[in-house]
Amino acid sequence: MSDKKVKGIDEPCCKQASEILNLSQGNSSQTQNSPHLIGHPRYHVLCNQNYNKAEIVENLESLGCTEVVTEEQRNTKTAFLNREDQNRVLHEILTSEQGKQAIDQLNKGEVEVILRTPTSQLIKNRYLMMSVVKNGTRVQDKPANSTVLILGQHKNLPEGTYVHVKTFYPTE
Repeated sequence: MSDKKVKGIDEPCCKQASEILNLSQGNSSQTQNSPHLIGHPRYHVLCNQNYNKAEIVENLESLGCTEVVTEEQRNTKTAFLNREDQNRVLHEILTSEQGKQAIDQLNKGEVEVILRTPTSQLIKNRYLMMSVVKNGTRVQDKPANSTVLILGQHKNLPEGTYVHVKTFYPTE
């Protein structure tokens, strides 16, 4: 249990969502039984069209994107099509009743909360598209059925810091 307080979103879309995701990327969180010690939500976003693979590999923790990460790790991941989609969906979830309850749980001492949100429960992002990426190759784009969001508290940042996003990805 932790007694640190975290912040959610209190402004219109989507600047705070972007800040939350960027601050979480590559940074540690407090954790209980999770392999996700280091935040990596941006690993679940496709690289932009003009990405520099060498630069991303060199700065994988901070710049990671799905094609490079899956090629380096030799695995398969699902991904948002771009950072703007990920920002918008995070904003909608954190400002929903479910998201506010998760922030309350963290502020009452939980160190990790997992939110599974069917896209049918989203209003603005109900028709979210996602991509499946395998070993660095974009295999298929398809409608997402839900998202998984693992929230926590930043390990070494002061009280009042934004919530930590350990990971955030769309699912089939």
